[in-house]
Amino acid sequence: MTKQYTVMNIYLIMSFLLLFLNPPANTLAEELPLPTAESIKTYSVETESSRLYWYSGSHKGYVLLKDGIIKVKDNEILTGRFRILMDSIVDTDIDYELMRLTLENILRSEEFFNTQHYPYALFTIINSFNFQPGKPYITGCLKITDTTHLVSFHCELFLEDDLLRAESEMFSIDRIKWGITSMSKDYVASENSYIVPEEIKFKIVLQARQS
Repeated sequence: MTKQYTVMNIYLIMSFLLLFLNPPANTLAEELPLPTAESIKTYSVETESSRLYWYSGSHKGYVLLKDGIIKVKDNEILTGRFRILMDSIVDTDIDYELMRLTLENILRSEEFFNTQHYPYALFTIINSFNFQPGKPYITGCLKITDTTHLVSFHCELFLEDDLLRAESEMFSIDRIKWGITSMSKDYVASENSYIVPEEIKFKIVLQARQS
């Protein structure tokens, strides 16, 4: 009888130790930290500190941004989407106001960007590859009027606390691909027509804050 109680006591002790050392799975789930979602940060563009600079022949200027967001993970750009306010186009190389306003109005007209009908251009980042930290190679879709083509460029990215700054290299587009043929050497009505270069160069300077 004593032996039977001794065996039973040993069994109870072992059961208690196993329960203590190997708690049920639901108990572990309550005590261990749950896995967190991927850390993706969203930055909203500060439009007053951001510019799309343009260069065409002897002229240059900038366009403002309406809005934009950039998504970043582990200090690398994932995606981004920006609306460019085409009616805000400004020339900065002509000092004589009447000539400057004339050029700006031509660029806003139906002959070029038709800003009344197409108030925004749209740029969407579809791929970003880091050749080295802080220097991504960006590929995205640039929509001007109703035409979209891919553009690619190198960029420098600076992240500090909740602030993001980005500055692209100079990159070029051929405006003819976007259907903007006015005053092109290949589309003019006569040899005496005023010629505007087909190549437009851009440089993007952005500042954004984590939202």
